[in-house]
Amino acid sequence: MAGATVSLGGATQRLLPEGVPVRFFGTAVVSHILAWLAIAFNAEDFPGFVGGIGPGLATVHVLTIGVLTMTTMGASLQMLPVALGGSAPSSWICNVIFAAVLVGGSGVIIGMATL
Repeated sequence: MAGATVSLGGATQRLLPEGVPVRFFGTAVVSHILAWLAIAFNAEDFPGFVGGIGPGLATVHVLTIGVLTMTTMGASLQMLPVALGGSAPSSWICNVIFAAVLVGGSGVIIGMATL
């Protein structure tokens, strides 16, 4: 069927500007790299790690906050409006969410690593 078009049902009004999810996913990629660097830097601590605040726990939180949370937030901000048929949140709301997760998560990770 040459020239057939697919009806998106107005989904384009429910999509975020591409910079919003890229910001979340880009932070997740950088956090993944930082987590591997932290694992390599603190490798001698991990075999005997039994818990407690320190670089080991901070490294785990780089993965959970930096990778998992950022990926989940970026995907949910993009997919939920499309799936639910609602309008996309405005860019400034997405930027506030990104800044809150980034600043709060960084504070938690730095605090755990330095105590």
